[in-house]
Amino acid sequence: MAISAHPNGTTFATVADDGFLRVWNDENTSLDLAMPSRACAYSPDGRMIAVGFGKPVKDTAKTINGKWVIIDVSGSSYCIIAERRDSRRFIREMKWYSNGDRLAVGSDKIYVYQLASETNPALKVDISLVSTIDMNSPSIHFDFSKDGKYLRINSEANELMWFEADPAIRISEASLMKDTEWESDTCVFDWNVQGAHHPEGPNVMSLDCYTEDCSSVVTGGDDGVLRMYSYPCTSTRSNYLSYIGHDGAVTSVMILKGGSHVISAGDDHAIMIWRHEIDDNYGDRLLSERQESSVIDAVDATDMCCTALYGCADQIMFPTSGVCLVMNAKRSTQNLFQRHNSQIGAVATSSSRQLVASGDSCSDFPSKIWIWDPQTCTEIASLSDSRLRGVSALAFSPDENRLACVSSDENHRIFVWTAINGNWSNAYLSAYSLGGHEKISFVQFTQTQLITGGRNNLNFWSFVPNLSVSKGVVSTQSQDDTLLCGAMMGEKLITGTSEGSFITWDLTENKIVGEVKAHNSSVTSLRACPEGIVSGSSDGLVTIWSSDAFQKKRSFDVGTTSAIHSLDICPHSNGHSTMKILAVSDSTCFEISCVTGRVTNAAKIPTAGEESTC
Repeated sequence: MAISAHPNGTTFATVADDGFLRVWNDENTSLDLAMPSRACAYSPDGRMIAVGFGKPVKDTAKTINGKWVIIDVSGSSYCIIAERRDSRRFIREMKWYSNGDRLAVGSDKIYVYQLASETNPALKVDISLVSTIDMNSPSIHFDFSKDGKYLRINSEANELMWFEADPAIRISEASLMKDTEWESDTCVFDWNVQGAHHPEGPNVMSLDCYTEDCSSVVTGGDDGVLRMYSYPCTSTRSNYLSYIGHDGAVTSVMILKGGSHVISAGDDHAIMIWRHEIDDNYGDRLLSERQESSVIDAVDATDMCCTALYGCADQIMFPTSGVCLVMNAKRSTQNLFQRHNSQIGAVATSSSRQLVASGDSCSDFPSKIWIWDPQTCTEIASLSDSRLRGVSALAFSPDENRLACVSSDENHRIFVWTAINGNWSNAYLSAYSLGGHEKISFVQFTQTQLITGGRNNLNFWSFVPNLSVSKGVVSTQSQDDTLLCGAMMGEKLITGTSEGSFITWDLTENKIVGEVKAHNSSVTSLRACPEGIVSGSSDGLVTIWSSDAFQKKRSFDVGTTSAIHSLDICPHSNGHSTMKILAVSDSTCFEISCVTGRVTNAAKIPTAGEESTC
């Protein structure tokens, strides 16, 4: 995946192996180019985009490696106004010189072209090859000098070289180039950024520098981490800040004009938008995560869904930056559900694990909930309502014919959809109500009613005639507790509190019948299991409890002091014990073997806070 920023500083374009050019702004326009692409570049005036085609291994005869086109994007409809092919290898990099009359295209060689057009905006662009720069190893990054005379080049063999753009003569004396000013700073190997390469650290896959108002260097590593340094960065002892988000190498990173945002893209097919802020008191560079695939004004990162769930047949599912990733570690495969247009706010699975529901978190426009098949990652149905603005919690009913949703707006609206005869493509909104101004942390079905809980509230909702509420009767000693999570244990409801207690509720009279101190810190996640119940706490402990008097059966320390955001279990085939537990904490999905006690890192998941409402 590749990124190019528009000169206006608020729009950017991306291309990827799916064959689409996407322009991200208020309109979010896309153009099907029918071929995979890994390079693109905006023209200096923002009216055109150059796109280079191909991929390292061709998987279809329709892919033409080495071909590139110029697309007019000045109007509402995009059209190709020029095309060229001088290489038989895929295009890796493209750079436009600032006066707009020269374009460098990197493949097995670097081809420098002269461009001319008789109209403005261009209706047709005449292309002529000026020079060909031949190297022993293909180029991966290059920059034009400000006068357009030179190219600074990094090769696949980790070389730093300089060439005259025309007539492609290599400059062997590095000292001759030390005072040259460059239009961009994207070469990962250069004097001014050599400190970003640590002897025992990850490989730097992408880099960008911004030196106008705040001198910053942002790098993307093959470990999926963004790192920010001060510019210049010449020592490997230079301080930096790390930001975890991608589940795979960060192949492209760019600081937008004005320095307000950073865009990153990776092998995980995710595009992430980060806010770039300056701390006036300390001069620290801060990236506030803004992960969304629509507009620059992304949703609040605290709405991010920090959940991992078991699917069927050894699958692990979790949301990351507008997609749901479904992976099978035994088969070393992964798949993506990609129908969301914004960050995902909540995910839930049905009791059979044959259905998944996932909802948008963005509250700036009506949100959608998608019902989909986790085995194929294909859509089954979409649910929407004009009043639904952001999804914070989801839950299927035990019979899988109902889905409850809690919105993230100030009224915390409750929606219930019902599938007709189990057919979700014909589902309809069967119940709706305002949930109240207090935050709702969880939603849970019983056989006959719906339960929501959160700060200073536990509500029992019946479905006749519409949603009608009965408030839970809270004891004096528990009235100030926040209910962070809840789970059904047989015929009982168990809630976990901010004070570390389990509260047992009678579902006939909707009142507390028992309270037990379970953890020394907040109970942040609960999940029913064959033994009774599994709990996660804010100090990173996962514990299995028996159903009789909450006797501690076993406890696991996942090695983090951060909260357990979510839990899921995989029962043993005999149905009498828990075989594995998934626990999400501190940007990581941990898998716990209840047989051996071993804790392994199953995946990295971007997180944005200490609480999860999923």
